[in-house]
Amino acid sequence: MCGLYLGFLEPLKQGERTSLCMKLHMRELLEPTGLWEEEIQRGIKPIHNALVQVLCRHLGLKHADDEVQRLAICVSALGVHLQVGRDVTDALAPTLNRGVAAFDLWLERLVMFAEAMLGAELARRLATAAPRSRTASRKAIRKTAPGAAR
Repeated sequence: MCGLYLGFLEPLKQGERTSLCMKLHMRELLEPTGLWEEEIQRGIKPIHNALVQVLCRHLGLKHADDEVQRLAICVSALGVHLQVGRDVTDALAPTLNRGVAAFDLWLERLVMFAEAMLGAELARRLATAAPRSRTASRKAIRKTAPGAAR
């Protein structure tokens, strides 16, 4: 996750230059020229797919489902918000983005928060799988019990 967030945070260390790039992205959303679609396909989608693979590996899944996709969007949203909502963050909590070292601290926290989300998803999956496992175990016990129809 560290590499994902470095991609969001390193540009923020450049200050005004990043703000100008964000304005250009916003302009592209309002008056599309096709560049945004290209950015999605060539830049965002490969990173998203790589993140989904990492999440699947940590969750012990062979294929992503909608919940893994949702988790990937949420994990990415933490970094996206720091870029897109920089002016809001600066207005609400001005010290959070003050100085280059502030972004190093953001990196630590983003990774910690993303790991917490991953842990929550794993716990959710285990909790929903547990009742099924008990039911399956009961059925298996009934099938193998003496006198059970075979």
